[in-house]
Amino acid sequence: MGIPTIAYPSAGITEIVKDGKTGLLAEDVGQLSLAMIRLANNEIFRHQLGGDARSFVEENYNQERSIEKLRAIYN
Repeated sequence: MGIPTIAYPSAGITEIVKDGKTGLLAEDVGQLSLAMIRLANNEIFRHQLGGDARSFVEENYNQERSIEKLRAIYN
C-alpha cells in the first residue's frame, strides 16, 4: 500500500507523479483543495492511486534500475 500524493507540477515531479495515475497534480490552491476533497471522498481511488504510485517507484527507482542507468551512461 502506498500513500496518495498531490504535487505541484514542477521539474522532475512529473516524471514520478502522473496525474490521475500515480498521484494528482495541482497548479494552484483551488486545484489543491479539489484534489484533497477528491481523495478524502473516494477511498477506492485513494488506495488505487497510492498503490499504483508505490508500484511505479519500486519498478523504476530501485537499486538495480539505478545501476542499469549508470552503466548505460558510462558504457
